[in-house]
Amino acid sequence: MAPGVTPGWYPDPLSRHERRYWDGDTWTAHVADGAEVADDPLAAAAEPAPGVSEESAPTQATAGTSAPGWYPDPLEHAEVRYYDGRAWTTHVASGGKTSEDSLVAAAATAPPATPRPKPSRPAVVGAAAMALLVLVVGALVIIQSGNDDGDGGDDAGATAVSDPDSTDVVTSTTSLPPLAEVGFLDLGVAGTPTIDTADPSGTTISTPTGVVLEVPAGAHEGPVGYTITETPIVGDGFGELVNPVSNLVTIDNGDVVAEEPVIVEIPAIVPDGSFAMAVYYDEVTGTVEPLPLIEIGDDHVTAYARHFSSIFVSAISFALLPDDVATGFAPGTDDWQFTNYGSYMAPGGLCSGQSLSMLWYYTEQRLAGAASLNGQYDNANNSATPVLQWDDRNAYRLASMVQVDEVARYNDLERFFDKMIDLRRDRWQHASFVYSMLITGEPQYVGIYSSLGGGHAMVVYGAKDGDLLIADPNYPGNAARKITFDSDTGVLGPYMSGDNAAALGKPYERIGYFAKTALVDWNYLGGRWTDFLEEDIGDDAFPTYALEVEVVDEDGTASWVPLNNGHTVEKDQSSITVRAAGASTWNDRFRVYRWDETLGLGGWDVSFVVPLEEGTNRLGFEALGWKNNSMNWVDFERLNVIRGEPEETPIDLVFVIDLTGSMEDDISSVKGAATEIVGVISADGGDWRVGIVGYRDFAEDSDPVFEDYAWSSDEATVIGNINALTVYGGGDEPEAVLEALMRAIHNGGTIGAWRDGVNKQIILMGDAPPHVPGQGGETPASVADAAERVDPAVIQTLLVGNSGTFSADAEASFRELSELTFGQTFTAADADEVPAALQESIGAAVASPVGTGGGDEDPWWRQPLLIVSFALFIGGAAVVIWRLLHPSLERPAVRAVLITAAVTGLGLAGVAGWLVSADDDTASRSGIDAPSLVDSEPPPELVVPDE
Repeated sequence: MAPGVTPGWYPDPLSRHERRYWDGDTWTAHVADGAEVADDPLAAAAEPAPGVSEESAPTQATAGTSAPGWYPDPLEHAEVRYYDGRAWTTHVASGGKTSEDSLVAAAATAPPATPRPKPSRPAVVGAAAMALLVLVVGALVIIQSGNDDGDGGDDAGATAVSDPDSTDVVTSTTSLPPLAEVGFLDLGVAGTPTIDTADPSGTTISTPTGVVLEVPAGAHEGPVGYTITETPIVGDGFGELVNPVSNLVTIDNGDVVAEEPVIVEIPAIVPDGSFAMAVYYDEVTGTVEPLPLIEIGDDHVTAYARHFSSIFVSAISFALLPDDVATGFAPGTDDWQFTNYGSYMAPGGLCSGQSLSMLWYYTEQRLAGAASLNGQYDNANNSATPVLQWDDRNAYRLASMVQVDEVARYNDLERFFDKMIDLRRDRWQHASFVYSMLITGEPQYVGIYSSLGGGHAMVVYGAKDGDLLIADPNYPGNAARKITFDSDTGVLGPYMSGDNAAALGKPYERIGYFAKTALVDWNYLGGRWTDFLEEDIGDDAFPTYALEVEVVDEDGTASWVPLNNGHTVEKDQSSITVRAAGASTWNDRFRVYRWDETLGLGGWDVSFVVPLEEGTNRLGFEALGWKNNSMNWVDFERLNVIRGEPEETPIDLVFVIDLTGSMEDDISSVKGAATEIVGVISADGGDWRVGIVGYRDFAEDSDPVFEDYAWSSDEATVIGNINALTVYGGGDEPEAVLEALMRAIHNGGTIGAWRDGVNKQIILMGDAPPHVPGQGGETPASVADAAERVDPAVIQTLLVGNSGTFSADAEASFRELSELTFGQTFTAADADEVPAALQESIGAAVASPVGTGGGDEDPWWRQPLLIVSFALFIGGAAVVIWRLLHPSLERPAVRAVLITAAVTGLGLAGVAGWLVSADDDTASRSGIDAPSLVDSEPPPELVVPDE
């Protein structure tokens, strides 16, 4: 290992890319150009370690011609010094640690330049041929995209990413997220603690050294004890971005979260020309997280907080704050898909609820490997309806309840803004966002206030040319939103938006850094997310109602009965009459939809005639309540009403079941209810078949990984197969989930082949996540792609818990699999709940609205025709280019042959592309394409020194 060189991104020694990753021992194939990261397909760099050998750079140079990068320090103050492409900077590094050279800026000659070799003529020819190939592939991708866009849905702002092993063209608007600054403090001897009590009427607590806590009235319901301990910081392991300029102040109040923000003043010596913030310090992880800034004084820094731990003040030169920062968060990918129009519980808007919940999900779930948020919970886990947001029932209620609970904590919003935000201090607020994202690598919470009255909340996810990039709940998926910053005047904003999307056009002059967790009860958000997943969020707060349908007996007597899912009427009955009972006022209403088409508006206790089509009518009912002189969203319920005989689509259903030891009580519960479970499938007497693929994990012993049971439509046989399942094995948490799904999709075992023209369904049941990638390179995206190609197959997932506790990794992967294939995710907290949850998942599979087809899984001509056509075109095009570069070749016959070969190859490529896209179109799910996700872990942090 090269001494003093830590793993990281450095200028590419082969000059093929801007940077290449050094893993501590050798150069790797990971390369980066700007924010785009990829693998160098040619070779890993076989060059010396970065910044430790003059042999790694050529010997001739002049100032301004050398690439930016680390080079041996010409002043010999450190091992290496950073050259920004124009001059030496004060950034130096020794022993793998970067710092600022406070003595003098390096005034030496430029480092050796790194000229790129002039390409030879063959290289030019090859590059031109490759460019033509890229154009052809791009054209074919466009052809396929046009054929697949059957639903007309709005996919603007979405990021398309593919399997790293795929040959698909990839586009991405998401930058590589940076890692958090990590370091550990060296501490001296702790001082004597200051102990005091804050009472509900408000208390100021001070220490002899000058730490001051102003606990406002209403912060606590009763007396709360505070203990403040100060410990000198004698050293730290952070880099140049985090620089302690105070003692470590540990505040202990028994983990009580204050209802009102507490003002915290910490003595600190901030160097001239520097910016400073109070930051939480996690002694276990070595990470920091800033608090909202109130003031930077001559001898102190003041901040806001609602929860407490260890805090110190960190300073950084204003000159080191960059204009551009990326966190990886992207609108259209990581924000909610619905627009902020308010609800019955929050008539003024859901901006805080949307912003906080998507911020929580991104930092706690997405960065841990979960699927992106946007669209994942569209239509309450049913098939997506991008043009209709009101059926996003659970998500809309989550945002509503977070809005109500969090905003209610600030009794006087204007006072809060007045204390934290002064228009003369815009530069502080701007620096707070930039510095926080720089040292945490995470998006931040922003609050804005208008002189016209009213406030709004959003997420700041990056900076570009000094402006702050905004995810605004009023503009979901819009990546063009930003808060401007004038670095000359120091003015931030104003930002134009509205308290909600129905009140746009208001200027917000006060822009406040609200941080991430300092003003938010993060544990509360986690609890609300659990309520959301259990689909009972807001049930104790929103008004209740009951849908009723009018039925007429044989003697002509009319009565009202509950409208249940699956309600059936005679074929000659062209409508039903519906009302909603339980209204709070006579003004309340409900709106009726057929899938995403509006049919009309009805009233509480006022009947509405719903027209019916023959077959299954997938109806939706949006409840509206009168509050604050406006009609507001209350709830959304979907029900199937059948006119005539129920639709009987043949179904092939595969149970893919975890058979490892941890599932023993769950499988026993399934066996005990096998008769009832199979009865759900065969209840309507339709055409059905059931197969089973049991799975365990790959082990060194000879135990079989899979346990297959062939297709059967005989109830007794299927029940017998369920009772024959054997449970054993396991070990580490991940199991052969993806491999089992591929086995079911491709019939790799003994269950047999899918039938053409049937509803193809898979129910995955387990308690552990998959290996990603699998033994054969499987990923959730590749499994979803395989499921699409068989007509398609839909994956319903049933996640099993252990005494109410679910594996976070399993939950993320199961939801991703169901979301990618337009299935649903069900949960069972323990073995007792498994049979009911399994029957519910079977009901979803049987009633799935996904269309069916009957094409081959992969036509025999598909790959050979593409290969031959591309080979002809590439060969012909390359020779034509060679001919153009060699004018001496004048034979007309040769010219004609070359041009004919090129045109023929191009024509065949176009025909092949059209046939492939047409084939894919016949196998698509009613015009809806499953999104793809990132399957591989990103390379380590891309470190770009501040200039």
